[in-house]
Amino acid sequence: KVGELREKLAVGNEYMELVGRKVTLEELAEYPFITYRSGSSKKYLQRWFEENGMIFQAQTEVTGVSIMRQAIMDNFGVGDIYPPMAEVAERDKKLFFLDLDGELPEREVFAVTRCERSSIVDLFVKDYLLKF
Repeated sequence: KVGELREKLAVGNEYMELVGRKVTLEELAEYPFITYRSGSSKKYLQRWFEENGMIFQAQTEVTGVSIMRQAIMDNFGVGDIYPPMAEVAERDKKLFFLDLDGELPEREVFAVTRCERSSIVDLFVKDYLLKF
């Protein structure tokens, strides 16, 4: 384990009614969600909804970060994305992070390497993954 990170939920410009104010989980449940087809991201959102007494249902599944970013910008729904992966899109006003009434839980970050962890891995984790 190398640290923790917190993803954010984001939307495209057709969901501006959710931007610039606190949004509740109950409100979000009324909107379509985008998740990754495999991995822990979908389970992470399912668990967050379940912990709040709700059922999570994704309407769109994607296979990678760049496709997730594009699906959010193309208004497929609400997507979870790690902020550094969307900095340019946010700056260019193509994607908007939501201000949640409560936060998404932190996720643990693990690095798997073939050998002992190197200073390069440590630098990548510190300066990139855990930057936010």
